[in-house]
Amino acid sequence: MARVEGSTDLWVDPTPNNDTISILFGRQHYTGSSYRGVFIKLVSTLVLSSDIAKLTDLINSTEPNTVQIIGTLERVSGQGTKLTRAIDSSKYHVYVNFSKDALYKKIQILANLTNNKVTFERW
Repeated sequence: MARVEGSTDLWVDPTPNNDTISILFGRQHYTGSSYRGVFIKLVSTLVLSSDIAKLTDLINSTEPNTVQIIGTLERVSGQGTKLTRAIDSSKYHVYVNFSKDALYKKIQILANLTNNKVTFERW
């Protein structure tokens, strides 16, 4: 951050990063350098909150998949590619092998289930 010449209270970022992904979900702001990263942060926050009770339709008792995106086991493809990411401080994993458009749709589903408004600021 740098102070703008001639101003005592205006600060600007001299090198704005237009590659940053940004969404507003409810009252929380999520940013990151990748679509999956933002998605993982969002799902992790929901799983670690009381909102997990609203996500039962998305939770699988074993491996997550493209429909039930949260599960208790890691999922790996036949070729050895990890298709999930562990959610820190929980027993859960989230399925992440989605395209940008599919991630957008999954976030909208999460918003509907948790009664949150979502705004895709930079997607």
